Amino acid sequence: MTPGETKKIVFSLAGHDKGGAFILLEEDDKSATLADGKTRTLSKPKKKSLKHISTAGEASALFSQSLFRGEATDAAVRKELARFRAQAEGQKAPSRTCGGGY
Repeated sequence: MTPGETKKIVFSLAGHDKGGAFILLEEDDKSATLADGKTRTLSKPKKKSLKHISTAGEASALFSQSLFRGEATDAAVRKELARFRAQAEGQKAPSRTCGGGY
């Protein structure tokens, strides 16, 4: 990945995780490495056949840059996927600040 490249968000088309959203970390000729920040973390990503995933969109440039620098966390992956789902559903995306006494 180059610094200006954005990561793709994909959906699983088959398997027990069918319909799940993932960040596409790497891909080769036949397979892709995916993470969702929950069951498939950045330290233990899922390897899945390319024919079993579908591209849904792109992650934000800010998230992609943090992933490139190795600063992204599983929580950041979950937030990015939540932001994408909310945007896809036409809802207001969650804010990037945590201001609720967490």
